[in-house]
Amino acid sequence: MLMENLRKIAAAIALCIVASSCSSIYELLPGGAPSPSPSVKFSTAERDAYLESLTDAREAEEKMRSAYPADMKAAAAEAGDAWEKERENIYSKLKEKLHPSKQWKALSEEEAAWQESRGERKSDASVDDVIVWVNATKKRTLELIDEYYSLEPSRLGAGSVVVYAGVLLGGWNGAWVTANDAAEGIVGGETYNLYSSSGPEGTGEGSALSASDGNSFADGIIITSNGSRFMDLAVTGEAKCGKYESLNTNLVSYINLVKKLLSENGLEDENVHIQQIIKTDLENDGFDEIIVASSNLGFDDAKQGLYSFLAMEKIIKGNIETIVLFKDIEEKTQVGFEQNSYRFLGFSEAFASLNENDANNGFMSKYKLSMAVDVNLDGAMELLVESTQNAGRIIYVISVDKAGVAETVLTNRLY
Repeated sequence: MLMENLRKIAAAIALCIVASSCSSIYELLPGGAPSPSPSVKFSTAERDAYLESLTDAREAEEKMRSAYPADMKAAAAEAGDAWEKERENIYSKLKEKLHPSKQWKALSEEEAAWQESRGERKSDASVDDVIVWVNATKKRTLELIDEYYSLEPSRLGAGSVVVYAGVLLGGWNGAWVTANDAAEGIVGGETYNLYSSSGPEGTGEGSALSASDGNSFADGIIITSNGSRFMDLAVTGEAKCGKYESLNTNLVSYINLVKKLLSENGLEDENVHIQQIIKTDLENDGFDEIIVASSNLGFDDAKQGLYSFLAMEKIIKGNIETIVLFKDIEEKTQVGFEQNSYRFLGFSEAFASLNENDANNGFMSKYKLSMAVDVNLDGAMELLVESTQNAGRIIYVISVDKAGVAETVLTNRLY
């Protein structure tokens, strides 16, 4: 069966060369795995330099030609092995470049089909059969090299798959990728770079995606490093940690900031409780932003209502502005507390399903800034925020531009 397929491939090669009419001759391979879509543009100089480096495969192929007719089969098998090695190399490079995407998954399926076909080769194959295999493998390798150098630089996906606290948040592949889309390329065994608020923490290995790992949450990925589970940020590409400096929560200027927020929301008599004040520098421009997390949840001194704020002080056009990133308020009534305001700022269309009523499932939340980190390596930090509530946690990756406009670019929930 394999040799019949290879003969079909050889015929298809000839047809493609003459007519240039087929999208992928390798659809004839067992499994029918699709290949990445072809492109006519590529980085010529870089591609040519890569082709020049394929010396082992080209020398083996030349040896095959010069061996004719004596020892032709052995020489052809050696050439086939050399081109298969180069094909495996370019598969790895392409998968790294495409991950996460549907093309990555298709490429993985195609690679598996090639491996299966290779395993079916018989020792009693004819010389012609082996030569067909050599030509097919060489041609596919050259196609993959063209595909690799045709991709735009923005497709590199600096942040790749993004995981925090064992939850898949999504990814970056030239644009932000939702958790659902990022999940398609995860098979388990991926290497992750690890980060905490203090900086890089080495590397770890990720599991396959699991609907639950005992905590009843979806999109779980277990990251292990040195035999232990890692629960901070993990990305398959690179990230850059930003300034994350904790300040004294008794600073008068930020107590006054919270008092102002309370007054603006009808809670001017409430006591101020600040859990966190973090100094960071989102744009690395030397002008710090200050993040303040304040909530009276868990305290028994509420007079008018319950509140939770995550606010940011930022210099915009020379003025210090206060930006409220998250705000939960419940007013106190004669029968208890009544929710009257939820505001979750900056949801992009990609996460429109996480609407205001669904975002925290009607529960009050406490917020904290876990990290300031540049996930997509654009030079600006994203804010990694945790929302804690009775029903569990929600993780947000928030982008804030120079004008102070906030957008949630990645999110998922941990229940």
